[in-house]
Amino acid sequence: MIAIKIGGSLLESKKIRECLDIIVAQNKRTFIIPGGGVFANLVRSEQKKIKFNNLVAHNLCLLSMSSVGCIIQSMIPKSSELIVNVDELHLTKKNITVWVPKNKFEVKCNKFTNWNTTSDTIALTTSKKINAKTLIILKACEIPDSGNQGYLKISKKKGFMLSEKKILDKKFYTEINDCNFPIFIIYASKVESLTKLLRKF
Repeated sequence: MIAIKIGGSLLESKKIRECLDIIVAQNKRTFIIPGGGVFANLVRSEQKKIKFNNLVAHNLCLLSMSSVGCIIQSMIPKSSELIVNVDELHLTKKNITVWVPKNKFEVKCNKFTNWNTTSDTIALTTSKKINAKTLIILKACEIPDSGNQGYLKISKKKGFMLSEKKILDKKFYTEINDCNFPIFIIYASKVESLTKLLRKF
C-alpha cells in the first residue's frame, strides 16, 4: 500500500488533476490522506476571532481534511472510494482509497491537539498504522534540496529543516524515528518526478 498525502492547498492548483491522473494510471493500491487546505485556514482565522480552544480547532481541522478528501474522491470517482475507518481498509474494492478522518475526533486534549500537529503528522502516524510501503507528501510549494530528481527523501534532520521552513508541521520530524518505510516530499508541479517515484513501489 502506497500512502500519499495530498496538501489541501493543491485544490487551488490545476496540477492536482495531473497528479491524480498519474496516481490512477499507476494502477497500484494507494491510500490518499488529504490535507485541510482552505478549510483548515478558515479554522485558524476563526479561532483568532472567536477564541475557541485548540481541541475544538483540532477537531474542526479533521472535518477540513474530510471535506478535502470528499472533493478529491469526486475527481476520480471510478477509480476510488472513501473510507472513514482505516481498520476497514482491507475491505475496500478499488485500488485507490481516500480517507476522511471524521471519526478521529478527540474529546480531551493530548499531545496532538495543537497547531504543532497538522495533517502532515496525521498522515505519517496513519501511514505507520496501515503498514504503508512508503509515504509520499505532495505539496503546492517548492521543496528545498530536492535537486534534479524533484523530490526529497525525508530523514529526521531533513524533517526538522522542513518544519523550520514551515513546509511541514513542527511535530512531524519527532515521529520519524520509529518509521520503517521511506518518506518522500515532492513539489506537485514536478509531475514527471511523481511518476518516477511511484514506479519505485
